[in-house]
Amino acid sequence: MQAALERLEVLAERAVAAEEEQAESDLSSEEFGLYWVLKGKDAPNPKGAARAAQRILAAYPGWPYNAVLERKVRLELYKILNPPLRKGVAEAPGPMWAEARRAGLLKETVDAILRQARRSGKKRDVALLELLAATGLRASEVAGLRVGDLELNERSG
Repeated sequence: MQAALERLEVLAERAVAAEEEQAESDLSSEEFGLYWVLKGKDAPNPKGAARAAQRILAAYPGWPYNAVLERKVRLELYKILNPPLRKGVAEAPGPMWAEARRAGLLKETVDAILRQARRSGKKRDVALLELLAATGLRASEVAGLRVGDLELNERSG
């Protein structure tokens, strides 16, 4: 019980620190949310990356509902969040290494997004994000789902 209370105290201190930092920041609330997650992951230049990521998301407003736009957004975000390791090197050392690193970063990022959605209290958003994360469906595929597509029985839940 004591450990849980100590953990809760640490989280409360972080929340207060975030609010104070946001009040002093020149970032929009959307940019600051991205910045806070990136900063927590020790990303290089989290402020610049957050601004760039928000510009990308704003440039493709329909990306959650269009697979082509979603791929463009992902590619642009990977360029920001996973830059070359050495100057003059166009790619990471090899495809297996790059895939393993991307998978690790992607899992951490998805987990952070899901945590943020849960904190927002918007059950619809949480359900959609959980569905996307658990199934691998594209946003456009989830947007096309209808109630009739759902089949519930004893075995499927």
